[in-house]
Amino acid sequence: MKKILTLTLLMSLLFISCSSDDDSDTLVPTVAATINPPTWTQGTWTLSSGSIKGFKFTKNDFCQVLKNDVESCYIELITSHNKAYLINEVEESATAENYNIAIKLNNKSTKYHFRRGADLDTLGNYHIYWVIPSKIPEVPDTEHELINTNPILPPPPPPPATFR
Repeated sequence: MKKILTLTLLMSLLFISCSSDDDSDTLVPTVAATINPPTWTQGTWTLSSGSIKGFKFTKNDFCQVLKNDVESCYIELITSHNKAYLINEVEESATAENYNIAIKLNNKSTKYHFRRGADLDTLGNYHIYWVIPSKIPEVPDTEHELINTNPILPPPPPPPATFR
């Protein structure tokens, strides 16, 4: 009986000393992607028709505005995916006339293309168009004009100093 008890005690010590080291598998969150829309897009833009109400561009975010005025902003989605250790990527390209953004959130990719028109609206902002590419090469892309309802305008210059 003494030998069985000693053998059981030794086996218990062997299992305890051979436990795995969990510290080597520590998850490190991915670096959150950034979004930097060009200044000519910044503001809140609405669509005259469609399943979404429009888009909102800020200095460092891009949001879809849904029909019930709820905003679905991508920086918030990227941050929540980052905290959950999921992959997120943003690819942007911007020129004076075009802005393309591709957002990948945990293997789901969404792409947008916006084009700046040559003419100005009554507020002095450029018209912009949401361009939806055609899946058929012979059919041209579809463009939806966006109406700037809440432009983000630069602050006015300070008044000139007065001397007395």
